Amino acid sequence: MILALTLALLATERFEHGGIAVDFTLERAVAGATAMATFKVTDARSGQPMAGLRPRAWFSARRDEAVSIETPCEYKIAGFVGGQLNARPDADLNGYLLLTLNHDKTITFLNPLVSSNVSRIESIVELPGAGSDWILTRDSRLLIVTIADPPSVAIVDMMARKVARIVDLHSLGKPGRVSLSPDNTTDNATAWISIEQSSQVAVVDLQQGTLRTATVGQGLHSITFRKDGKFAYVTSTASNSVTAVDTASLNAVATIQAGKTPVFAALGPASQFLYVASVNAASVAVINTATNVRVASADIPAGRGVTSIGFEPGGRFGFAVNSIEGRVVVFDTATNQITTKVAVAGEPDQIAFTRRYAYIRTVASEKFTLLDLGNLYKDPGAALRAVEIQAGRQAPGTEPQQIGPAAMIAPTPEGNSVFVASAADRMLYYYVEGGMASMGTLNNYRRMPRGVLVLDRSLTEISPGVFRAPVTLKGGRFDVPMLIDQPRLTHCFQALIEGAPAPRAGRILNVAAKPLTDSTAVSGSTVQLRFQITDPATGKDLDGLQDAQALVFAQPGTGQQRIPLEGKGNGMYEGACRIAQPGVYQVMLGIPSRNARFSDLPHATIRVSQ
Repeated sequence: MILALTLALLATERFEHGGIAVDFTLERAVAGATAMATFKVTDARSGQPMAGLRPRAWFSARRDEAVSIETPCEYKIAGFVGGQLNARPDADLNGYLLLTLNHDKTITFLNPLVSSNVSRIESIVELPGAGSDWILTRDSRLLIVTIADPPSVAIVDMMARKVARIVDLHSLGKPGRVSLSPDNTTDNATAWISIEQSSQVAVVDLQQGTLRTATVGQGLHSITFRKDGKFAYVTSTASNSVTAVDTASLNAVATIQAGKTPVFAALGPASQFLYVASVNAASVAVINTATNVRVASADIPAGRGVTSIGFEPGGRFGFAVNSIEGRVVVFDTATNQITTKVAVAGEPDQIAFTRRYAYIRTVASEKFTLLDLGNLYKDPGAALRAVEIQAGRQAPGTEPQQIGPAAMIAPTPEGNSVFVASAADRMLYYYVEGGMASMGTLNNYRRMPRGVLVLDRSLTEISPGVFRAPVTLKGGRFDVPMLIDQPRLTHCFQALIEGAPAPRAGRILNVAAKPLTDSTAVSGSTVQLRFQITDPATGKDLDGLQDAQALVFAQPGTGQQRIPLEGKGNGMYEGACRIAQPGVYQVMLGIPSRNARFSDLPHATIRVSQ
């Protein structure tokens, strides 16, 4: 059943099989808006939730109104699971994409989960200049990118995957870091952009594209916010200060001295104190955000050279990264006392966290360092075990012009692995916890990454048996194939996204087909290609087609052969194809007289052995 929706309504559909019930709900299904797709899995008799089943789901746009000519659900699921070239969904609710901010004025969208035999690039966004820093809104609908030359901010529409708006900053100066106000959904977010060697920061309304400014100290800046979003805190290197700015009026309400050359500030999630890293001061300054006053007695003596501060997932312990002294200083925000120090060779400069480990990138080494957080809460004063892992062939410092504020370590949604970007190698390295080396690489297609981030698109179990993921689509009708592996359950739900375009004239696909080709063969043999072709309106066999042909190619799309198919009666069409080499081959059907392209009809897969 398909329900037309308004913004406030839900589309719901229920499917039962084998004692399992799945309720599919699509909320706020309007073209261009981020809808919430929910699958609730329960015991059909008792209604009790069935937790831990890990359903997989996709959105696939319908090509025509006639249901009978669509690819069967099981074929769609098989193609999506296999990452096949001709089976790319409109939305994938099972994994994530990696985005790289590149030296060549591009952003690449890479799918690390598809077969390595096909291109992992899903999209490329062209920017007006090379990006410096970037940040994603909480609903993943907009990506904000600062560009030094020409001085500007690019706002990328993540649904259309193109630049939607460019905000000119020529009158202000060269932008650097970017931060978002805490309640940073697309509907109400403001982007705060530092202007290098200036006494101003730019504030951009993401909905309207309007630009305002706030006056702060001189120098380079970093920006963070109080939890309630009422104040923004801006560090200024030349003024040795932190300016508290009222986010409503953009007036400075306090100027707080924070040590020599403050380069970074971070809010402690547990303490709600602001911790300021001043690269030429001996201590990390501590500011009470309730009063906007520095608590000098709480300053943390982390040594000269702290450039970054991060907090582990629990929020209690801070990690001050000291690039000059080559160490990480761990402090307890409950007491503002140092608990331990860990030596890290190679000029550490960035830190990221998973549930179990801290990851530290180093500028002068091709290795990164892991710190085991396992006993941090049990014994805060104990030494943290450090392990060095190879992350490429060249140190980041060999390409100094590519080093910027954007993160170069991206934790994955699984929580036990990361991708580490290497500009010098033009690669991304995948590391899974427990190993002593990277588990694989991801090609960035000759582009030098300046930043990497994860766009999470996976279903999350928000409560027992309830799985949810955001999805943003253009208008239209969609199949929503769903797969549960254990116990095995497949079904194609349906959805309507308001704002559907009118059907295109002259594009009526009036043929249905079922591939009957054998799924296995031996290299050097001749394979018989067979398709059953029918009229979708009547269900009767279609005979007399003179232009039916098969396209046969080895993944990832090499060695193509086009084979004319001959009618054998009763809707059966056949052709012969000799396959010389072992591999995985796709067999696709096209019938121009019926407006059927190769990508329109069900296909066959042949696995050819030696």
